[in-house]
Amino acid sequence: LKRNTRPDFLPTFSNLNTRILYNPELRERLFAVVEKSLTELFDPAVIEPRLDAMHQLIAPHMEADPYLRLNDVGQPDPDGLAKFHEGLPFLKAYAQQRTAFVRRELERFRTTPATSFRLNAVNPSEGWVELHNPTAQTLSTEGLVLSADLRRTIPALRQPGTSTVLPERRIPPQGTVRFTREELGFTLPLDGELGLFDGVSVVGVKDVLFYTALPSDGTYVRGEGARWEIR
Repeated sequence: LKRNTRPDFLPTFSNLNTRILYNPELRERLFAVVEKSLTELFDPAVIEPRLDAMHQLIAPHMEADPYLRLNDVGQPDPDGLAKFHEGLPFLKAYAQQRTAFVRRELERFRTTPATSFRLNAVNPSEGWVELHNPTAQTLSTEGLVLSADLRRTIPALRQPGTSTVLPERRIPPQGTVRFTREELGFTLPLDGELGLFDGVSVVGVKDVLFYTALPSDGTYVRGEGARWEIR
């Protein structure tokens, strides 16, 4: 809808969050910080006394607040004070449930097996890209999009000079496939970004690499633990 009035509007793509989540080393450092906060800040023995203290601090003032007894359109709300007091058990329950949810998400990120291709090696100066099939089944590259502009990933937004729709290549489990500059049909920037997408949705990202310029013979390669290395 936005593009009806703003043809130049493109989907947002959070580079900071994406850089972290698609970089194995940065992702683990983030997870360590999150786990530390769950243990040290959101443990019920820590967060609940804090919530109690905050509630006790403001409760006397809330009882005299005339706006507490008004709804969101300024009409009288006789249950306003009761809603305030319901806030304390709600926040305690939210903290417990949110903590449990975040722990499950961390576990999911770490243990969910790969389901599609990932970028395996990139040589910007020579212009080729290698994909790896980390799954236990044969996969096809047909219809996938490689793009050097992470905000242009579907047919309606793609530009031929920065992306391509991959042809049919069937890759066995743990196999790789390399696409040359000629096959890609566009030139990789020496310093930039590269993403692999499903070609259907603007959020259909499969893998992303943010990179800087290398010597003419340098290549970005997945190493141990899927970390990017320069060779």
